[in-house]
Amino acid sequence: MDMTFNKAIDFVKEHIKGTRKGSDIPQYQHSINVAQILFETGQFNGYVVEAGLLHDILEDTDITSSKLVRFGVLDETIRIVELCSHDNDDDNSDARYLSMLANLVRAEDQDAWAVKLADTRMLKNLKNITEIRFPKFVVIAPRDIKIIP
Repeated sequence: MDMTFNKAIDFVKEHIKGTRKGSDIPQYQHSINVAQILFETGQFNGYVVEAGLLHDILEDTDITSSKLVRFGVLDETIRIVELCSHDNDDDNSDARYLSMLANLVRAEDQDAWAVKLADTRMLKNLKNITEIRFPKFVVIAPRDIKIIP
């Protein structure tokens, strides 16, 4: 059985605890905002929007990919969530983040990049920009992501 989007929202609210740094805003609101950014573009499948909603679940909770499968999350969604998650086993936060970015570059996955850009709020800011260049890849806003050799 597939997890419905409303069940996914409840799942995130139940598992992502606490508040955003320096505010009273629940931590899970960030995940809902990421999904909303993806949804509002009108360019992404439901599993991408759901991945946006679940993008922090592996990093910020004790939930694993296998638990997501048992909860009915689609394989496509889990793949994106895994690509957008850093490895908490590394104590160096910069190294964790760079490793996650390197995995995204290697995967050449447009949907995962869209989730990561929405996570950093860049996707929202790209609405009026036609192109942004990064080392080794280019984003042609907001849907086409191409790797530069």
